[in-house]
Amino acid sequence: MIRSKPAISSLGLLVALLGVMAFGTGVAQGEANNHWRVNGSIVSGAVSHAVEVEKLEGETGSLLIAFNVKILCKEMKLNNVSLITNGRLSEGTVAFHGCVTYINEHLSPPCEPFDQSTGSKGLILTRKLKGLLSLHEGELLTIIEPASGTELATIFMGEECSIGEEFPVTGKLTLLDSEISVEKTTHLIKEGPLTSLKALVNPAAIDGTALVRLTSGGKFSGFML
Repeated sequence: MIRSKPAISSLGLLVALLGVMAFGTGVAQGEANNHWRVNGSIVSGAVSHAVEVEKLEGETGSLLIAFNVKILCKEMKLNNVSLITNGRLSEGTVAFHGCVTYINEHLSPPCEPFDQSTGSKGLILTRKLKGLLSLHEGELLTIIEPASGTELATIFMGEECSIGEEFPVTGKLTLLDSEISVEKTTHLIKEGPLTSLKALVNPAAIDGTALVRLTSGGKFSGFML
């Protein structure tokens, strides 16, 4: 469900999935000319293809914040995320499971993330996100942004957490797949250039990679006409 600038990890990637995200003509070109292809056919009209995360490489993704805060998550799930027409991703959410917090390299149980609505420990759920293929310096990126507002997610922690009970993660995330143009059943994604995340008033980053696939098992790719 993504090294710091100075530091943050599986929000995978979101955070993961997560306005793959000011690029001038890049976004305009993406809206007009970029497309998904599934099993040899361009995704168009009302057709959609659901996407899921097969696994996080190394079974861990991290959100790095400042120099001393790191949130590690073991699993990432996409909710209602599909490839749709014009190189876009449908609006959906990302859930990160098995999340723990390290401060100054030490595990901090009081800062274990949890889902506010259900009380589930170790769970981070993003806001609704949107995605778009966009060309940047000859590379196709997936730009992930909030579907509305500026927050990608709000991370809730315990009352005794030393860094606060809750804080938002804001900004934009780009996902890079070096083989995006190759029609394959699985694609490996990681944080790409133009990512601009913030958390706890500090620049943040996603550290980790994830394998994604279609729930149908079909082959897919992204390309520019």
